[in-house]
Amino acid sequence: MAAGPPEDALVGTRAHPAISTQIPADGSLAILGSTSRDRPVIDPFPRISGADQSILPALPSRPRPGPTTPGLAAQPRAALGAANTAGQSAPAAAAAPSAQSVVAQAGGGSVAGGGIRPMTAAPVSATSAVFSPESSGGPAPSSTPHPNLILSGGGTTTQGTDSNGNPNGVFTYADPVPVGTVVYIMAGSATGYPISTYTWSGDSGIAGYGVGAPDTSVQSVAVNTNVVKNQGSFQFVVVNPNSSYTVNLSVTYANNMGSSTASLMFNTNAPSTANLNVVQRGTQTAYNDGTNFGVQLSPGVLISASTATDATSTGTFMIMQVANTSYRAYTDGAGTHFRQNNIDYSGNNPPGQNLDGPLIDSGGVAYPHILYTVGNAPAPEGPTSWTGNMPNASGQSPTLSDSPRFAGNVAFSSITATDTFSDYLMYKPSVRSRSANWIALSEMDWNWSNTGSFQGGAFSAPSSLQATPTPKTPSGQAAFPGWVNTSANFLSSAFRT
Repeated sequence: MAAGPPEDALVGTRAHPAISTQIPADGSLAILGSTSRDRPVIDPFPRISGADQSILPALPSRPRPGPTTPGLAAQPRAALGAANTAGQSAPAAAAAPSAQSVVAQAGGGSVAGGGIRPMTAAPVSATSAVFSPESSGGPAPSSTPHPNLILSGGGTTTQGTDSNGNPNGVFTYADPVPVGTVVYIMAGSATGYPISTYTWSGDSGIAGYGVGAPDTSVQSVAVNTNVVKNQGSFQFVVVNPNSSYTVNLSVTYANNMGSSTASLMFNTNAPSTANLNVVQRGTQTAYNDGTNFGVQLSPGVLISASTATDATSTGTFMIMQVANTSYRAYTDGAGTHFRQNNIDYSGNNPPGQNLDGPLIDSGGVAYPHILYTVGNAPAPEGPTSWTGNMPNASGQSPTLSDSPRFAGNVAFSSITATDTFSDYLMYKPSVRSRSANWIALSEMDWNWSNTGSFQGGAFSAPSSLQATPTPKTPSGQAAFPGWVNTSANFLSSAFRT
């Protein structure tokens, strides 16, 4: 195989700093203290003497245990038993709830103006009115409590009420949650109602976004779509800006105590401005430095960013570039030789790297990688990101510039270079104490392709204005761009025939 030609970096001769800030793995989050709210289930079955059986309505045959309501059911059985034994009706009512009012408050009737709505009565023996809740079975009573839901990270979560003023299991989180936030919702139960199973729904489908399993020379990043939906807490990444999510939870209680549901709704927001703008389209032309010849994009593509946030959407921004396809080829007396991505070379002979997918541009360092300047001043090496509003007070904006090229020599009859790129304006919120992931708010797609040839000892290549980059707004999984390798590793890979 002929030796490969010399080649400039995929990104040309421009300054090319890259930042090495790792996406934080999902970690512990600040969690609000959970408060459980007892939903009273009143014992409707005090001992009643035979003389007073006629006052009781038909009773449920299989009651359920429930938490005690302080001051109400502490001693109804003894108080009512004593009162009925002595034939005292009015005093007993003052000392403890009457049989009618106990049943009404337990769900057997309704109370209006201090009276009892008439109900069908059925004689019940004194012993049959006494139950052991622990040994009973059957369906859960209508008063089965809703689970409690809390969204962590500060703010206020409130629960609504039904027409009777009872908690209805519908929770609302007051503050907007920025896109990119990892929301963490906790479920709790009322005292005496341990939860045995959880089923969640209403998530974004994105569990996280971070580093895969790279070795020391290969960096790969992928989106995690495995949202866990059967645990006591629920977490996912907020994706949709200026929208709302309704998270639903269904639970079953242990010991055959029935089931219940709850829901939590919250609104989302995003920076008011987050755009990529085309400053310069770039020109495809021939390359000649006196020694090597080739094709290039010069002047190159120049893209700027504009951003604006407020107190509810503060965060960090950066520009990131991914090469979706890259192809280099040259032809000599031995044939055509090429290198390209979207092929896994790890099993080839000679073995190579896995290039089967997009490539982060550029350099073999950690996520993310950008070309970043403010005005005409190149950014320093290391993290190159910004917060707040851009353009700045001096009218300068962060920019990404790229001038890809491919060089050959007089031994080649032709050379070809083709690239397709996606540039992303990435954002990571920093509101409250929540964990967050990078998310793409704006995208700019562009490409270039050129072929040059040697004829009669002279090299020539078409010269044309590169097509205008295309803006778009990424959504869903596309807002979390992944890659399998780096452009630096691609450019150092062997040419194949």
